[in-house]
Amino acid sequence: MKKLSTLLAVGTFLMAAGSALALPLNENRPFTPNASPVGESSLQTILADNFNNTALQQSSAGVWQTTDGSPAAYAVAFMKGDAGNFGIYSYTTGQEVVLMTNPAVKKTMTFNIDADGNLVDGNGETLSAAFGYSFGFFWRDTTTPSIAYTEDSKNGTTGWGVDSNIRALAYLIPDNTQITGTLATYFAPSGQIAKNDDDWALAFEDLSTSNGSDGDFNDAVFYVKDLDPVPEPGTMVLLGAGLLGLAIYGKRRMNKEV
Repeated sequence: MKKLSTLLAVGTFLMAAGSALALPLNENRPFTPNASPVGESSLQTILADNFNNTALQQSSAGVWQTTDGSPAAYAVAFMKGDAGNFGIYSYTTGQEVVLMTNPAVKKTMTFNIDADGNLVDGNGETLSAAFGYSFGFFWRDTTTPSIAYTEDSKNGTTGWGVDSNIRALAYLIPDNTQITGTLATYFAPSGQIAKNDDDWALAFEDLSTSNGSDGDFNDAVFYVKDLDPVPEPGTMVLLGAGLLGLAIYGKRRMNKEV
């Protein structure tokens, strides 16, 4: 009977935790950016030039999370955008930290979140204390100025899509995708392979629709490595339901034996 009680408790906990652990997903995906920007390479061309994969999956993720002691993530700019800053914000506290100023000069940046929830750089220096384990990214255009977030709900009505709030797109880089083009030159050895289904391409629209946005989403494009994907609510609920089913089966079996 003790084992049955334990299974029921675990199942109940997991179903309750499902809503707590799952972070919000962006709606209205996929979104198709303008494929013919004037005098510029399209986002599709940029992605094709840097990843040997013609079928990158556009994701609804806008917020990510990391676990204690996880490997460092690497933010890599592989297209020179307009003047601006690439940064990370805490989903829980709203703190914003600039990771890269003018990516045309600084090509790479490493960051991590330590066991205490502090945002640290690749040298272990604290960038923001009590940052938390859930986060999104932003691009701040410094000429307008204008700021775009990976989380649609933070963009108000400054963007694109049916809700006029899309300012960033996220693409999950599939396992074993060959990294090519300019992006490959940032790594040693050259020609790295994306692994573990936890690498992402982030593409931002620099201007708001009121400031002349053209919807091409090629203004600031980044490769972010080793981010844990956000668990969807259904995943946790199904796991909890499975354990509950196992517990019920165990109870019925015990009743038969009695």
